[in-house]
Parts: sequence; structure tokens; C-alpha cells
Amino acid sequence: MGVARDRQLDGLRAVAVSLVLYAHFFAADGSHLGHIGVRLFFVLSGFLITRLLLDARDAAGFEPATALKSFYARRALRIFPPYFGILGLVWLAGLESSKEVLAWHALYLSNFWYALQNEWSPWVLCHTWSLSIEEQFYIVWPLIILVAPRRSIARICLGVILCSIAYRFYWPLTGTPSLARDLLPPASMDALAAGGLLAAHRCKGEAWPQWAQRSATPLLAVSLVLLWLRPMAKAPVVDWLAWIALEVFPLVPLTMLVGNCSRGIGGYLGRLVESGPLTALGRVSYGVYLYHATVLAFVVEAQGWIPVNVSEQGLGRLFVASAGTLIVASISWLAFEKPLNALKRHFPYIRPGGDEAATGRRDEELTPYLRPLVDRSKALQKSDVSMSVSRATPKPLVSVLLPVYNGEPYLGAALESILRQDYRHLEIVAIDDGSTDRSLEILERYRKADSRISVRSRENRGLITTLNEGLALASGDLVARMDADDISYATRFSRQVALFREQPRLAMCGTGVDTLIGDRIVRGKPSPIYRPGSMRVLSMFFTIFIHSTVVFNRRLIPEEMLIYDGAYPHAEDFDLFRRVADRFPAMMIDEALVAYRIHGDSVTSRHQRQMRQTHLKIVAENLEREGLFDDASSLREIGVVASKETIRVAAEFIVSLERKIASCPPETRQAYEDGMLCFFYFLYQLIADEKRPELTHDFLTRTGKWNLIRRRERYGLFVGARAPWCSRLSLAATKRVDALARHLQSVPAASVLPQNGVV
Repeated sequence: MGVARDRQLDGLRAVAVSLVLYAHFFAADGSHLGHIGVRLFFVLSGFLITRLLLDARDAAGFEPATALKSFYARRALRIFPPYFGILGLVWLAGLESSKEVLAWHALYLSNFWYALQNEWSPWVLCHTWSLSIEEQFYIVWPLIILVAPRRSIARICLGVILCSIAYRFYWPLTGTPSLARDLLPPASMDALAAGGLLAAHRCKGEAWPQWAQRSATPLLAVSLVLLWLRPMAKAPVVDWLAWIALEVFPLVPLTMLVGNCSRGIGGYLGRLVESGPLTALGRVSYGVYLYHATVLAFVVEAQGWIPVNVSEQGLGRLFVASAGTLIVASISWLAFEKPLNALKRHFPYIRPGGDEAATGRRDEELTPYLRPLVDRSKALQKSDVSMSVSRATPKPLVSVLLPVYNGEPYLGAALESILRQDYRHLEIVAIDDGSTDRSLEILERYRKADSRISVRSRENRGLITTLNEGLALASGDLVARMDADDISYATRFSRQVALFREQPRLAMCGTGVDTLIGDRIVRGKPSPIYRPGSMRVLSMFFTIFIHSTVVFNRRLIPEEMLIYDGAYPHAEDFDLFRRVADRFPAMMIDEALVAYRIHGDSVTSRHQRQMRQTHLKIVAENLEREGLFDDASSLREIGVVASKETIRVAAEFIVSLERKIASCPPETRQAYEDGMLCFFYFLYQLIADEKRPELTHDFLTRTGKWNLIRRRERYGLFVGARAPWCSRLSLAATKRVDALARHLQSVPAASVLPQNGVV
């Protein structure tokens, strides 16, 4: 079972380790920013470890002993080799007479050593106190998460935080500040447990408490003021209170930052933490932190050969020591750490066997899914499924999940199309996500007219939270999705319900669509790629269903799986579909039963760039999970910026993937080829939308796929490398021709909708 790397969390790791380097290489007074960086590392560790353990706990076939052994084995592979390697180097070099105390460091008791000595000696290993804290945390925390009652985990985290805060109020009674107050385990458990509490909330699908969201900004402001006042002389009592405040107040902003980045934040800040340099630094942040003090020791020794001053804090030391640290950490990652990490596949969290073994799946490939919004004890067990199907009512209730945000122009038509379905046994769960137009008024008017509609309204929380809230409110065995700007044809639900009754083991079903543009409709056509048994493979490469056509079978899909993950903004449907199709049958009714509206205010139009970045993230995770690539993370770079380098990487990726697919078994090869072809067109469109023909020309040349694009586009792009302006003119003309052709192929909506029961 693997956990995909969170790109924005890699960016946060880079921020944390940069603060440490600033404090140790540049700041003259040992800036407190370095300590803030370590605290950020602790929150990240607590969050990621707890999330990983909860995912393991909720996977099918979970056994505490197996999960615990695998956790410790995987941690050892990740942490021990470079750590003991650096201890060996320090011992061989004899730096700062460290040999006498290496036993403390080897046993991960560095924090106790420095606390007892009350001085940072030897300095070359002083940073290992935080690694010791984390290792002590790793020994105890997995036992708690894997064994404690699930409902108690959040309370345990909160209790640890309160005990840590109480611990801080003890130290003023001693009268004298010492290193022990910051280095003993209770001083750091609040940050680690805060990350754990965040994971517990996230895994239950709960929003972070309102008090935390509202207090984060004020606490950040107070913390910055205290940080600015820190060097100033203060009375002892004020100094103690300032120390406590600087430890506790930043905790909420740091936790909120980790939580927001784990779900994916947009805007300039989101693009910053997802930028290539930051994520690259984040990937090697463990090595940077581990090696930086040793590199500095060697840099200072080499002062005679270095033209800038590295013997004292300042720009020279920051530049030279940071560069050396990055080089060493990068070499360590590529030659040492990354190959060892690959061995983790031999330590799956779930014991081989059961349904996974029967299907030939490897346990380490199982995707960790989110937990349910309701008590897990209410979830169906596998033995219950056949019983529930056999006792199913003749007409199962269909819960139509309808999230609404400023949907006034089209909401009435969407509601009418649902209420006029020839399948009448349904309910509409409508959630107004803080609309600022008349959407709520429209919903209330329809609710009063038809008792099958329920309406909930509150402040804006975003689509993913709204969808999960709707799933918790839905009471039907079948849950259908519908968007407020689309139209369902009158036979849609009857056709889908009939398919579920014919196929009781079917978990998910979608339909084809007609495309509604203004007052005209482009009729949908059947697709040849939807073959029996192909959906699992296809779901790795693209969103197999239009979201507003899908119906989920809750009698079959576990509640912990049927939830939208905030880590995949604007592609949450892609993530959910691939998870369901990975374990259960899915089918397509390849006939248009929904009119899918395209307009400038749709979510797809407004968030296209973020959607594409998340799409690339999901495809990379899928290919890594399937063992087609060891590390496909570089593929995501093209979603951030299209450049010659990212085009080269994407093209090489397609060529390599094509070679690997050629060796797949015949029974799955066609599905892989279809999926790869769809993904190629996705990349082609992404690059073409940058309106830089030279890049599109380079991509097609490197992949050798000129024959896959239309002739008129091909002619326009042939000169893209030498005369981009000429290509732009040609492609602009092609777009106008396409628009005209689309108009000629379309028909008036008024001639199609009435034929499908839409008035």
C-alpha cells in the first residue's frame, strides 16, 4: 500500500529546511526561525505518519501486527542508512571530538545528551536532537493509532497537546532557562500531535474547527510581533511568557498551513509551493537537514581554499555551505536513499491474500482510501453484500446529489430535468454552497413544491466539502451525481437503475453525453474504447465518466471509499473513479442520457490549469502504483510550466510508456494503448493551449506522433519550430474552422430536449 507524495507538502518541507539553513548559516543570533522550521517538520511528520497509519488501518485485510512490522521496516529503510552513514563519517573524521558521545546519537538519545550537558557540544551533531524526538515518536505513536479505538484518536491527540502545553508552564517554576525545556520529548509532542489531530479530522472528512480557522491569522500576527520583540531585554516573567507564547501560538497557523497544502491551495501561494525548485528541495529535505552541519564543518576547515568568509555567519557561509549541502543531499538521494526506498515494496501494510490475492494484485499497490463520514460500524462487510442485493427492494431509492454555487441561470432547468424523470423513486439532496445570487431562492421554491427535495444552505466551503456533506445526507442505496448547469434526459435513472439490477456486482455506472453550447447541441457518439473489463485500466489515464452522469452503488462500495479527497482539487472525480474502478466493476451506458453544458462560468473553465495539474498528479500516482514507473513525479512539471525541458520529459515519458505497454499481456494491452492514447491527447491539448507552436512541434517530433493529429493542424505546426508566428496564424484559422464545423454539426436544443422528455 503506497501513499502518494503530496506536491505542496514537498514545498513545505523545502520551506522548513530553508529556515533551518538560514538560522545555522546566516543569522548571527541563532534565529528562532530555525526552531520554527523544525516545528513545521514536526507537524508534517505527525500528519503524514498518522494519515498513513489510518489508511493502513482502514484497508481491507488489515492486521495490526502486519501493519506495525511493515511500518517499522519501512521507517528503518528510509531513516537509518543515511543517519548511521553520517555518524560513521563523523567518527572517521573525528569532528569536534564526537567519538565519545556517538553512542547517545546511535541510540537516538541526542536530545537527552544535550539536555543533560546544557550546551550544544558537539555542535556538528546538535541538529540530531529533533531526529531523536521523531524516532522516539515513531516508537510509540504507531501502537496508539493502530490499536486505540478509532473514535478516541482525536481525543488522544488533543490530550497530548494539552499535556505538552502544561509541561511548558512547569519550567518558569525552575527559575532558570535551560536546553532541557526545549529538548525533552514533551516539548515537541504538541507539534507532532497537532499533525496527528489534523490527519484524524481529515480522515473522518470533517472540516477543521471554526475556532482554529478564525484564530490562525491573529495568532500568526501575534507570533510575528513576538518574534520581532524576542531579541529585546525583558523582565524574567515576561520573558517566560513570551517563550511559551512563541512555542504555542505558531502551532495553529503551522497546522492550518499543512492542512491547506495537503488539500491543495490555489493562487500565487499554491503555485509557489508547487514550483519545481521547492518541490525538488523538499524531496531531498531529509538529506539536507541531516548533512548540513557536517558539510559546514568541512567547509570551515577548508576556509583557506575558499575566497569568501565561511568561518562566520553571513552570506558567504550561507551560499557555500548551502550549495555543498544541496550537492551532497542530491547525490545521497539519487545514489543511496532512492534505491533503498524502492525496497519498501517488500513490506506491504496488508498481508497478501483474500480478494487482492485472488485478483492478482500486489498488496503494496493498494491505494489508501479516506475514511467514512459516519461510524465505520455501519459500513457493509463483504459478507453482507450478497444478502443486501438479494433482499433489495424492487425500486431502490436514488439519492441525487446536487451541489449548487451561483447556479441561478441554469438551476431551474436542472431541477426540472430530475423531477420529470420516468423513475420516480428518488430524492434530491441539494446543498447551497454560499451562493451570492438567487440560487437558494430557486431551491426553496422547488422544495416547497416537491417533498422529494431537501435543501441545506451555509457559508461557502468549496465543492469537495459540499460533495462529502451530500454523501453523508443521502439515504439511497444508489447515489447519482448531477451538476446545477446540466440536464438529465427523462430515461437516465431508469436506464441506470435497470443496469444495476441486471448487474448486482456493478459498483459504478456512467452514461454518454450530448454537449450543450448556448442554445445548440452537439450530439454525442459512442466510443469504441469502453470494452468489457477495460474500465480499471482506462481509469488510470483519464476521467472515465462525465461527473454529472455517474451513479454509485452504495450497497457495494465501502463508505470509507465513497468519499471525495481534498488532496485532488478540481479532479476529485478522477481520483474517486480510479479508486472505485480499481476494486469493483464499472460500466458505461454509451448513449447520451445527459446534456452536458459548456459555458465560461463552469468549474472546468475557471480552474482548468489546476485541474490539469491534479490530473497529471493522479496519472503519475497510478503509473507508479502499477509498477510501470518507479518515479513519475517529473511528469507533473509540465502542468506547472510548459518549457523545452518539461516538453522533453513528457515526450520521453510517452515513448517509454509505449514501450512498456507493448510488453503487457494481450488481454490488457489494448486497454493500456487506449488509455495512453487518451493521455497523449491530454498532453497535446495542454501544450497547444500555451499557444507556443514551437513547443507543440517539439512534442510531436520527440514522440513521433504527427500522424495522430488532424491534417489541418499538422500543416499549421510544420513550420512551428522556425516560424512560430506563421503557425499561430494557421492555428487561429483552424480554430475558427473548428467552431464553424461544430456549429454546422450541431442542432437546435429545442429539437433535441423535448425528444428526451425535457420541457
